[in-house]
Amino acid sequence: EVPADAIGAIQGIPEGLRSFLYVMRNGMTPEAALKYELPRVSAFTGKVGLFVNVPTRLMSAADQLFYHINYRAALNAEAVRVARRSPKMGMGQVERAAELVSNPSTELIEKAVKTAEYNLFREEPDSAIRLLLNLRETEFLGAPWFRFLVPFIRTPANLLKVSLGHSPMGLLQGKMWAELARKDPGFADKFASVLLGTAVASTVALYFAKGNMTGAAPRNAAERDAFYGAGKKPHAVRIGGHWIPYNRFPPYDIAFNMIGSTIEAQELDEITASAVA
Repeated sequence: EVPADAIGAIQGIPEGLRSFLYVMRNGMTPEAALKYELPRVSAFTGKVGLFVNVPTRLMSAADQLFYHINYRAALNAEAVRVARRSPKMGMGQVERAAELVSNPSTELIEKAVKTAEYNLFREEPDSAIRLLLNLRETEFLGAPWFRFLVPFIRTPANLLKVSLGHSPMGLLQGKMWAELARKDPGFADKFASVLLGTAVASTVALYFAKGNMTGAAPRNAAERDAFYGAGKKPHAVRIGGHWIPYNRFPPYDIAFNMIGSTIEAQELDEITASAVA
């Protein structure tokens, strides 16, 4: 499935670029245009509006670019998976996979869309996130103030959910075990994510323990001076004698920070226990 996934990602680039340019030119996605969903009226118009709206359009356009890449990759991989379950062998499976890609079923499209949404942290909110979204819309003194205080909920929540799903906590996912019970191939993907994420987390924890990765700079003045005096940088990994900040690589930085904070908390507990003893 990996070669099919990679080829699909490459095939999705032209589609993604077309959507990217469409959003930059029209301020809305092609899907929204087909649904006759007009873009929001901008507060600024003319040349000023064109300049002010560029960041928002770039974010939407980039989202469309990566969505099509992920969708096409997922569609190809799922088609190969289905073809392998058919009684055909050899070139018969290849032809069946090509047929599924060129004329995908509704189920195949839904799975590809779901995978693309998952990879971009755009999954539909679950009950807990919907509760937070509803609370955010609650009006206080005649205005939805929480909307301005907490403008983003879905993406950060999905980021956290994906991070936990790639850790031992992922074993607590009820959906994963339900897929195993009904022999859904999706179980293999989720279980592999748990194993791979746990292996990576263990390696990262070892790096932290050996002093090759850092979290936040120490709060104590003397310790902080020693930290920077040793040439260290906060939230960074040492590669070839150089400290490279890992907060430039979201969403992995979230997991790294969680691991680092856990180790620092354990070390602080040990120091406190020793001092008390």
